[in-house]
Amino acid sequence: TKDIVGNRCYTTFCNLSKKLNFQYPSENLKEIFITPFVSKVMDMLPLTLVLYPTNQYDNKKDIFTHPIEIIITFRKMMLYCNQEKLIDMKKDFFSKSNWDIQDEILFLIDKNDKNRLLSDSCLFLQTQQYLRKFMIVFENKIKEEKKKLFSENDILNYLRDNKQVRIKLKNVLKHEINFTKKTNQKIVASWKYYQEFEKMCKELDGDIYEKDL
Repeated sequence: TKDIVGNRCYTTFCNLSKKLNFQYPSENLKEIFITPFVSKVMDMLPLTLVLYPTNQYDNKKDIFTHPIEIIITFRKMMLYCNQEKLIDMKKDFFSKSNWDIQDEILFLIDKNDKNRLLSDSCLFLQTQQYLRKFMIVFENKIKEEKKKLFSENDILNYLRDNKQVRIKLKNVLKHEINFTKKTNQKIVASWKYYQEFEKMCKELDGDIYEKDL
């Protein structure tokens, strides 16, 4: 699993492309492979912000002009967009880093629409103010969701306090992992939290399995 985590993910994908004969990922996509997902909040993006340019003469919506769309998405998800025609306006909206998640978020816009938006100072200012409020709310939501996540240690502590569940899981893993242990013991030995689980079971239960309960 270490080969598909962090910086190794891109290298692994490149090696697989040679072996399995699929398109080699370009260097400019490397950051997408190493950027982590952000818990359940991934389901909240992408969002599309629709802007209506104002008529410079009567300050009313110009119905003859198509709206401007800004796609708010995670950097990791930009592959799902037509990114070749879109550019990120984040630096235009935010001159400095104000939020922890700022580097992970993109504000994608068509190149022509970017020029239209920048030429409409009133609309740009309103959009900038709106997105600042959005980032505050969105980052708070991410922090809330992260608090709900269970860590590996949380799961181990739960299993430590619940004997029946612990032994049931031990029984299942015995059959599922037995083959892997026989063929490649090093892989199983590299699973840090599984090793801690086995150690805990040995200390608390010895050789007890579900059939013994």
